[in-house]
Amino acid sequence: MSIGSRGFGAVGAIAALLTTSACGFFGSTGPTPPPQVTEEQLVGHWRGDCGATMDVRGDHSFTVKDFAVEFKGAGTEPQLVSGDGTWRLSRAIENVRPQELVLDLKDRIHRLPVGGEGENVVLDQVVGDPDYAYECAFKAEPAT
Repeated sequence: MSIGSRGFGAVGAIAALLTTSACGFFGSTGPTPPPQVTEEQLVGHWRGDCGATMDVRGDHSFTVKDFAVEFKGAGTEPQLVSGDGTWRLSRAIENVRPQELVLDLKDRIHRLPVGGEGENVVLDQVVGDPDYAYECAFKAEPAT
């Protein structure tokens, strides 16, 4: 056997390993899809890791406090508002868009995609340029 054929054998073995790894040979099934939620699961008190709060009610009204509505980029502070409005739950479009909590606040629409895993639902808020965005992840707080 020549050196050239041994080199080809090693390359072939590596290629086979990479192919089987990519196909889930080691148990990988890919990313977990975001949870699908019902309107009832969204009703309650939500707290953002940015300090904002949101109360979502069953009558499709909500109240927010310190909710970011505009962000001009690095080195600036987001414009925060407090107020109330109406909400709806948009449906997911597979491989295009996740479910979203859609807020109508002061005549502006804000979309918070539903994320997380299983029962750990997270509502993600992204304001401004996606490359330099202000982000806030809202998690439901237990009823007291």
